[in-house]
Amino acid sequence: MAMMRPRLLRALWRRASLLDRIATALIVLYAVAFVAEALGWRPGPGGLSLAIGFLSFLFYISIIFLLFRSRGWIADRLLWKLRNRLILAYIFIAVVPVVLLLAMGVILSYMANIEIAAHLLHDDVHTRMQEVHAASREALALAQATGGPHPTLKTLDRSPVIRTLLQSEQHRLPDLSIEFLAATAETRKPSSPTGPAQFVERNGKLWIEGASVGQLPDSRWVEARARLPVTSRLLDALSPELGPLSLGVTSVSTGNFQRNQKGATGEARGLVSTRNRVLPPPKNWLDFRIGGGTTFNLLLYPGHGAKPESKMLLAAFQARASSLSKRIEGSLGEFQWVFVGLLFVVGGLFIVLWLLAFIAGLVMTRTITRTVAKLDEATHHVKAGDFSHRISIERRDQLGALAESFNSMTSSIEELLEEQRQRQRLENELTIAREVQTQLFPRSLPAIPGLELGAECRAARVVSGDYYDCIQLDGQRVAIALADISGKGISAALLMASLNAALRSMVVSDGMRGLEPARLAERLNRHLLLNTSDDRYATFFFAIYDSAARRLDYTNAGHLPPFFINGDRVEKLDRGGPVIGLLEGCSYEQASVMIEPGSMLVAYSDGMTEPEDAYGEEFGPERLQAEILRHRHLSLERLCNELIEAVKNWCAPAEPFDDQTVLIARMQ
Repeated sequence: MAMMRPRLLRALWRRASLLDRIATALIVLYAVAFVAEALGWRPGPGGLSLAIGFLSFLFYISIIFLLFRSRGWIADRLLWKLRNRLILAYIFIAVVPVVLLLAMGVILSYMANIEIAAHLLHDDVHTRMQEVHAASREALALAQATGGPHPTLKTLDRSPVIRTLLQSEQHRLPDLSIEFLAATAETRKPSSPTGPAQFVERNGKLWIEGASVGQLPDSRWVEARARLPVTSRLLDALSPELGPLSLGVTSVSTGNFQRNQKGATGEARGLVSTRNRVLPPPKNWLDFRIGGGTTFNLLLYPGHGAKPESKMLLAAFQARASSLSKRIEGSLGEFQWVFVGLLFVVGGLFIVLWLLAFIAGLVMTRTITRTVAKLDEATHHVKAGDFSHRISIERRDQLGALAESFNSMTSSIEELLEEQRQRQRLENELTIAREVQTQLFPRSLPAIPGLELGAECRAARVVSGDYYDCIQLDGQRVAIALADISGKGISAALLMASLNAALRSMVVSDGMRGLEPARLAERLNRHLLLNTSDDRYATFFFAIYDSAARRLDYTNAGHLPPFFINGDRVEKLDRGGPVIGLLEGCSYEQASVMIEPGSMLVAYSDGMTEPEDAYGEEFGPERLQAEILRHRHLSLERLCNELIEAVKNWCAPAEPFDDQTVLIARMQ
């Protein structure tokens, strides 16, 4: 296996395109840079840092490109097994939605905590703003209640009542200051920025200001302005549930935060942060750090006499989830444990149900994959030729039915193969029987002066139940025999062999001169009765041609009458008796016909007349006779073939269902 991996990598590298190799090289370079940074190396400012950043961008692009390029290979290797496909489908159907829901829950929880923290900060800041604004209203009220003329506003600032008020307010709001200014026409408008306290920036300094405008007893309009500088001490006193806080004003020119050089006193514009606040350690692994921000409205006074601009003050904060949850618990009172308990019950029930569903999915997946694996293993057995292998059926479901069908199929295939082997053995035996039967037919037909013989036998099956024979008795006589055995196949062939042996033995035992067709038929009838079953018989035609006497002696034992053609006259040779082998004690009649020059004898089996065409009409003896007369001038071999082909064409496209045999003797 270890040797296979380098070979596989080399093969993949050779098959990779130029873009594939470039993407791989970029991934390797990024991995080297990542390891180097993990070990402590830091790129300096300048081109190298920019190159590392651009390399990280190319890394993700290369990953996406290679995943897209290798999607086919991944699908072929990873998803080939059904188990992997089911697991992947289950991950997408069950695991991914749960993970997304959990992630959404975490995000929503995080956002809710940020919202709570921002709300706490806003509430505390607004409380300070209300206190500052209340101080300005109270200072104006005291100034209006003080009797007598006031030569200058400075005198009013230093009045005992105002100083007493300021000392009282500074216990709650350190660094608070109150001053009186001459109210302008702008500040006296209803839409003027004076009113409830808010954040303002004047000359780069950040304040919380509250202003109240009114008339003094001497009819002068004045503005009582209470100002609280935004300092680290102020931020340290805000919202104890929160951790470190920072307030910053965006720069008009650069849009960046600028750090305050003297943030403790608020003497410079910029970022103000807490000094004495630290984030408490987590109480548990779920007590994560909350980091967020919020915004406040800010009035920016760019210079003396200029109109204020509305800007945005950014506030960044940190907190612990446990500190925020305590604030929520305190607001819920005694009902908090009801909600907490309900939350834990629902969450626990959800986890239990999800685990049960996950386990059930794994069990069902394993059941499916095990059955498919067994089917795959069984197909390998079948491929190797082992049809005796069976699949164990564990469940009565559709997969079990599939396994049962597979077992039934392999069992049927095994039986069919066994039948095929038996059929093959039978065909081999039939082939041997055909060869043996072929030896029973005359290898060559006798040749005597004035007689020409021709014969053809075409079996409907492997072996034939028809039989013909020509036996030369002496130099002037020839015995002609044609038989049709009842039935087809092996049984008919065996009876045909028995008839052949009996016929030849009787011909030899009767001698060449004393042989008579009728007497031979009687003896063959007795032979078949003794040696065959009751349902076996044969039609039989036997004739002896004597060229010296120019006579044909014959007997017909139930066979289709052969045609004897003498010139234009056609005679049917039907004298004889019943079939042989069926009835006991039968006698047969013998008849003779005189031969004239050019006479022809045509004997045939029922396979030449009984075939039917598509309309069910038989070929019949009349059409056979017409075909004989039409082609009588041909050679006997061609004449036999023409007659058989005429019958075959009549029943086409079907094949003849019976053996076809024709025997022709032409006598000069």
